[in-house]
Amino acid sequence: MEEIQGAAKFGALDLMLLGVFFISYNVLALLQIAFLYGGRYVTFGAVTVGAVLLAQGFVFLDVSAFCADRSSVIICSDDKRQLVSLGMVWVIVCAAMLVIFAALQGLRRLRAAK
Repeated sequence: MEEIQGAAKFGALDLMLLGVFFISYNVLALLQIAFLYGGRYVTFGAVTVGAVLLAQGFVFLDVSAFCADRSSVIICSDDKRQLVSLGMVWVIVCAAMLVIFAALQGLRRLRAAK
């Protein structure tokens, strides 16, 4: 593996972490669409706010014991910028689902008006 940052290397743990995040993006998108089409707008908003808080909360994780051997580039970075960035994609997914829903509802109303 390639040396990325100090003694940390991008390895199997980082690949698994990326996989978990990518799967969570898809699951979140499906849930958010279900909430919007089900009329559960408050639940949609709560999940979106939860995604924002969780993504920003990664900064406060204390992983010093886990990172003693610097086994992960993503988790063990000094400012946790990579971890927060991965979490912020949850917020982007929520915003994208809202935009898609609004566009489809607008198209539906335009077609119904004709």
